[in-house]
Amino acid sequence: MAKNRRYMMDEDFDEKDRIDDNDIDDYYVQEAPVKRSRKSNKNKRSAGIIAAVIVVCVLVAGGIGLVTLIDKYTPNKTKITFEEYYREHGYISEAGASEADNYGKASVTAFMLFNGEKTENTAYCFGDVWYFKKDFIDEKLNHRFYHDAANDELIYTTPTKIVTIPFDSQAYYVGDKVKKEHYVIARHIGDEIYIAVDFIKERADFIYEVRTEPYRMLVVTEYGDREYVHIGDEGTVRTGASIKDEILAIGDDGIYWAVTGDDGDWTELTTDDGIRGYIRTKELEGSFTVTTSNDYQAPIYTSVSRKDKVNMVWHAVYDLNDNSKIYSLLDAAQGVNVVSPTWYQLSDSTGGFNSFAQQEYVDYIHETGRQIWPLWSDFTSVSEENGWSEKELFSITENRRALIAVMMNEVHTYGYDGINIDFEKVTAENGIHFIQFLRELSIECRNEGIVLSVDNYVPMAHSAHYDRAEQGAIADYVIVMGYDEHYNGSPEAGSVASLDFVRNGIVNTLASVPAEKLINALPFYTRMWEEYVDENGQQVLNSKAYTMKASYDRVEELGLIANWSESMGQYVAEGDVEGHHYSVWLEDAKSIEEKMKLVSEYGLAGVAAWSLGGEFPEVWDVINKYNR
Repeated sequence: MAKNRRYMMDEDFDEKDRIDDNDIDDYYVQEAPVKRSRKSNKNKRSAGIIAAVIVVCVLVAGGIGLVTLIDKYTPNKTKITFEEYYREHGYISEAGASEADNYGKASVTAFMLFNGEKTENTAYCFGDVWYFKKDFIDEKLNHRFYHDAANDELIYTTPTKIVTIPFDSQAYYVGDKVKKEHYVIARHIGDEIYIAVDFIKERADFIYEVRTEPYRMLVVTEYGDREYVHIGDEGTVRTGASIKDEILAIGDDGIYWAVTGDDGDWTELTTDDGIRGYIRTKELEGSFTVTTSNDYQAPIYTSVSRKDKVNMVWHAVYDLNDNSKIYSLLDAAQGVNVVSPTWYQLSDSTGGFNSFAQQEYVDYIHETGRQIWPLWSDFTSVSEENGWSEKELFSITENRRALIAVMMNEVHTYGYDGINIDFEKVTAENGIHFIQFLRELSIECRNEGIVLSVDNYVPMAHSAHYDRAEQGAIADYVIVMGYDEHYNGSPEAGSVASLDFVRNGIVNTLASVPAEKLINALPFYTRMWEEYVDENGQQVLNSKAYTMKASYDRVEELGLIANWSESMGQYVAEGDVEGHHYSVWLEDAKSIEEKMKLVSEYGLAGVAAWSLGGEFPEVWDVINKYNR
């Protein structure tokens, strides 16, 4: 108890304040509460403040949480225009908008969509006439509009006519006849060429539509049924799959939306003019189908073709004396129905040529019931050193047509059944000019009723400019030269025509040319390769071409052993003789049979062979077995 009393005493307590034990309870009751009351009130005040703070914090936190909760579930009500969408997604640029002003007279420009996809092209409107850039037309619609740069005019070819279109003119020429539109057909806009859409529309398979706010040009070449969805009255299409994304449309709003994706809760929609939006799946209300079609009728490129399979052979003629060999060579060539003597070589840029043609030869071919398609080549004459180039020949219209004129004159003079074009030096730069030459030549051949055949390399990236697809449309026959896999000057020894090489040549050409027009050319030759180290320590690789018989004779002379290779489809012989390594991939009746199986498998129009006299006699039996 004393301990308690001491605990309750103040620091200033002294003797005069002492009380006895009998008074202790009264003291405790009366005095102690005074001291405790001050502490208790202070604590209560603190507790109240704390409680108030807690309440406020709870209320604030609750308020924040409530605001966050409300915000989380409150949809974004901002609606953007299509113009804002297009600008945000790079369809519209300020540079593009001012382009028309720079070129003076265009009243409207429109960005372009092709089958619903954005392009980098601009359509121009002059008055009420729309124009497309020629590059776009070439790539997407029709690449037969050829720019004659020398005369600064456009040339368009049909199966039977040449159409000439001057710039900044309503008039154009079909052959010698003048025709006229109510609008300017072709314009220069800056450095680009633009052609009136309605003029193109008559010559290409597409439909188009112009939409406004902003101006956009829709070009469509893919037709058929497309399914669109109905959107409920309150259905909201947004820029993303969230209610926080901006609004593109509410309800159907006159817009056709097609489904292009679905993750369950949200469905991705796309318009045919490139707008992509998202809607909650539950807001969709059924679908409907729209069918697009076009009544365009493509021109028909008729072909002059044989009713039977082509069995053509080239006759290599290097001077007039070689013509006399045809009698004996052709006697052994059973089944051959077309002969192509290599008579013509180009000699200059204006239609000049060298010729070994002889009427007696032509008459003999016809007497045997065969056709003659003489070959025109650029083998020996194309050289800047000789004072001319193929670009000058093919890109200048007057020169191009001069060559065609002399070709047709030779046809009339000798009575040829066809022409074989073998221009192997055409560069990538000259590809478009060469193709224009073929278009114009095909018109003359078609009108004369003679065959136009064109020789081509096995397709590779470096020869894409030969445009085999266009050849397949305009020529009667396209010949793939299924040889020269390895050639004189190759960096390594190898086959002239391995089985895979031949197959790839056929398959890759068929990607552009119909089978009924494709002829596969066979090699009646091979190459013997010789490798050695010269006196300077340099590795040397040489090759020499041999006929079938001569190659086997050389193998025997060197004492080499030939073994059949299933993968190559050829007999292969190699070995070392006196420090030199020899190798050869042989051609014979068996290797030709493997190649002829491919001709039959792919249903080709026939075969050709380089060249007459290089074959074993039994080769013809093999060819005739499969070429029917």
